[in-house]
Amino acid sequence: MTWLTWRQHRMEAVGAVVALSLVGGFLALTGLPMRAAFNGQVHECLSLTGDAFRQHSCQGLLRGFENQATFDGLIAYFNFLPALAGLFVGAPLVARELERGTHRLVWTQGITRLRWVSIKLFLLVLGCAIVAVAFTAVMTWWRFPIDQVQGRLLPVGFDFEGLTPTAYALFAFALGAAVGTVVRRTVPAIAITLLGFLAVRFPVEFLLRPNYMAPVTTVSGFSATAGSDPRADGRGDWILQGGLMDSTHHRLSNGELSQLYSAASNGAANTKGGADAYIQAHGYLSYVDFQPANRFWTFQGIEAAIFLSLVVLLLGFTVWWVRARSAG
Repeated sequence: MTWLTWRQHRMEAVGAVVALSLVGGFLALTGLPMRAAFNGQVHECLSLTGDAFRQHSCQGLLRGFENQATFDGLIAYFNFLPALAGLFVGAPLVARELERGTHRLVWTQGITRLRWVSIKLFLLVLGCAIVAVAFTAVMTWWRFPIDQVQGRLLPVGFDFEGLTPTAYALFAFALGAAVGTVVRRTVPAIAITLLGFLAVRFPVEFLLRPNYMAPVTTVSGFSATAGSDPRADGRGDWILQGGLMDSTHHRLSNGELSQLYSAASNGAANTKGGADAYIQAHGYLSYVDFQPANRFWTFQGIEAAIFLSLVVLLLGFTVWWVRARSAG
């Protein structure tokens, strides 16, 4: 069965190696110049605070470095790479056999359905995991300079480092295998797998992840120089939201903020220091809700556990369906 599995999926293995080589080449070509830029003024700015930070125009320098490192958002498309394990390996795994009828030959050669599907799933899960770990390694190397500026908890880093890329890839594979087993047609299985992958990934990232742990809230007196972020040192933290609240800690809505700034503008002429002094004089406070940077591995563990639990359920479902429901 091991040899047969290799014979059937060697093209997928070659494709994975080629894709990983292309991604690695791109990251090497772009990562080396990025590290050179980081080792100059950017690295120096990270050690500065207060007046020295402002005198070196570090805020603009760091923002420019971050913008250049995104390559016009190209890296964001790498989020779809784990899904390929489901589209081109998982979805055709059983569907192609059932579609072509080749499963009948295997099952009449003394190989039980359970052994057939179990060995195929085990070997391909192992292969997907190896490729995903290699992808994570090169992405972690590439993102190192950016991580020093942004941290790793922001979505642009979190999805490419730690445990989650491997968990995403295994989930995509398991989802594809389960869908293909039920649908029994390769092309529809691929389409459904893609939709299912996105239908799980987006809610987890945008709805569940910000609430894995209760956010930390920092409150301070309003300051025009600090804006809506009163933290003293929050580099790498994931800011969820921020704004103004009144003295009773009621958070102002967008409409209330507009009314406040309108009133502040009208009252600025009678207040020394202008509109900002007017807001301070009326006791308004700045607040920010954020997830601290040191929660990276905790959040990684939680999210990986979610997807790996789904992997176990989907693989178990695939084995059960092949044994109990697939036609001979």
